[in-house]
Amino acid sequence: MEKDKSTFTRQQPRSGLSGVWDNIVGPGMTVDETAIVLTACVIGTVVSIVRLESLGTSTMPLILGAVMGFDIIGGSVCNATRTTKAWYHRPGQTPAKHMLFALPHVIYVLLVAEFFRGSRFDVKYAVFLSLLILVGCATVLATPKAIKRPMAFFVYLAGLTSVGILFMPAQGLEWFAPALMLKLFIGHLVPDPVGHPV
Repeated sequence: MEKDKSTFTRQQPRSGLSGVWDNIVGPGMTVDETAIVLTACVIGTVVSIVRLESLGTSTMPLILGAVMGFDIIGGSVCNATRTTKAWYHRPGQTPAKHMLFALPHVIYVLLVAEFFRGSRFDVKYAVFLSLLILVGCATVLATPKAIKRPMAFFVYLAGLTSVGILFMPAQGLEWFAPALMLKLFIGHLVPDPVGHPV
């Protein structure tokens, strides 16, 4: 019988640099989980760089795209692991703390609106997607535990559809809005339903 991995919820972050990693992904992340998370981070970074370079993107947007590929694509996979879900849904994690996790991601939206949406800052895109992220997260957080997962999928699909209808994808970062919503609505806000008290 496979050992129950839910015991990692009782572990505490290590000290030093290992503790920094533990506080990001959760203490006790398995070798398999770590491998797939780091692979996703690398692929997200490389794909972003290759795609942006093919468009002749200048240095600053290229660096920003690489960072976002690492964090958003890698983070989406990370937030799907049992270790990370257990860590961010451990006792004491309030809705306010979850919103504080989501809020800095709005900075990515503003950067995309500035550097990847044409020659001028795309105000409509920035406002719409920022509000969508914040309202979507608040909706999932306010949903009862029993239907939180389907609500997260509903919010994700509603957001994906509305952004797709109203806006052309950000050139070079066509994956940005779908992956960002996936990372937050489904990845971060939905707890692991197996072996984890919520």
